[in-house]
Amino acid sequence: MIKQCAIIFGCLFVGEIVVFITGIKIPASIIGMLLLTGLLKLKFVKLRQVQAISEFFVSNISFFFHSSRRGNNVIF
Repeated sequence: MIKQCAIIFGCLFVGEIVVFITGIKIPASIIGMLLLTGLLKLKFVKLRQVQAISEFFVSNISFFFHSSRRGNNVIF
């Protein structure tokens, strides 16, 4: 599971570096996910290498967004 996290967060980190170096106005997370998609399409990363952690994130996605929604209700 740690290796799977390292692959995903590694792609996000590379996205952060790309945004920092180039200064483009695209969110680093989008660039990181596009990089991960490209690595999957080109078969540098196998789907089984990230499938379990991806399923975990998708099954718990409401938990990740719950706090931000709740904070917006307090402000408005």
